[in-house]
Order: sequence, then C-alpha cells, then structure tokens
Amino acid sequence: MATMLNRVGPEIDLTRTIMGQPGVLAAFLLFCGLFGAGMWLVAGTFGWRRLPATLAAVGLSLAVAVTLVRSGGHPPSASTNPVTLCMHDPFSLHGGLQVLNFLMLTPFAFFGTLATRRPISVTVVSALVSGGIELTQAWTGLGVCQKQDFLNNTVGAVLAAGAAWVALMLLGRHERQPDRRTLERVQSTSQPTPETAHQGVPPARHGPQTVA
Repeated sequence: MATMLNRVGPEIDLTRTIMGQPGVLAAFLLFCGLFGAGMWLVAGTFGWRRLPATLAAVGLSLAVAVTLVRSGGHPPSASTNPVTLCMHDPFSLHGGLQVLNFLMLTPFAFFGTLATRRPISVTVVSALVSGGIELTQAWTGLGVCQKQDFLNNTVGAVLAAGAAWVALMLLGRHERQPDRRTLERVQSTSQPTPETAHQGVPPARHGPQTVA
C-alpha cells in the first residue's frame, strides 16, 4: 500500500488542480447534497446504516465530479460509434493515474458494503458506475474512455467491498461473544438452586387428618 501511495505522489498536483476548478468543486458539493440526501432516505427505507451510506454517497460524488465535470470536450461525429474510440489497454498499477483510478471507487464500495452488508451488490453497482463514466466520457469527449480505467475501478471496488465484509464479520463475531456470555450468566442465575427450590414448596402438615 505504501508503494502504491508513493506512485500517486506525482499526480496529487493534478488532482488538486482539478478539484481547484470552481465547476468541479461546485459539482462535488451539489452531488454530495443530492446523493447524500438520497442515500439517507434510502437507508432509512431499507434499514441500512445511515452514516456509512452517507459516506458512500460522498465517495461517489467525488468520483463523478472529478471524472465528468470538466471544461471542453469534443463529442465525436454523428457517424462515429463512441464505443469504438475506447482504448483496450489492460489492468495496470504502473503509474500515478492508474493507482488513482484503482482507488477511485474504493470509498463508495467500502462504506456501501458497511451500510448494506451486500458486498456483491455493491461491487456490481461499482462496475456499472465505472462503465457508465467511461461511456459518458466517450460520448461527450470529456476525458478518454479506457478499458484500463474500468478494470482498475472495478478491481479496487472488489477489494474494498471484500475488506468491508471482513470487517463486518470480525465486528459481528466480537459483538456475539459478549452476548453469549451475558446469556450464560442470565441462565446460570435463573436456574433454581436446591435451597431456593425448597423455599417455594409449602411445608407438609403433620398430625391426624380428619375427614369431613
């Protein structure tokens, strides 16, 4: 992980430059409000954890704002299929931009899994989001449509969702252990002892019994 972060170093200035553009920053804040409010309501409807759901919305807002809200753009001609313009380069982490693309959807996938407890569903949604971003870039000319970006985004989302699922399993196991101990303690205190068992039995009456 340290090696990966070191590779990102030369590209941090590029990221700061993009985020420094008023349009990108404004779009990020707008998306945070829209996605955050939407996820808060959806989380309440489906019983998800609202805090990680909102953090997932923030991560998604950053990814969409940075990749799609850009100045310029030259859409292809009407006779050109934009999908044919996508570059078919393989998965790679050799470079700062490649590592950034790998990390692009990890906050969304990680917090989304914590909120929903559905890592497979979150991974599928992450892949759809990445594919939608790449196709939008091809159709609008806002960036370059690359197969590598899609693979990097998706692999990073898979690992982030898996890490969140492992964290949920460990947290659930840690929470179940005190519950078992409490249950055993309650059961041990609720079981009657020989002394308490005799306390509820009325004493036998001795002496002659008369028949009415």
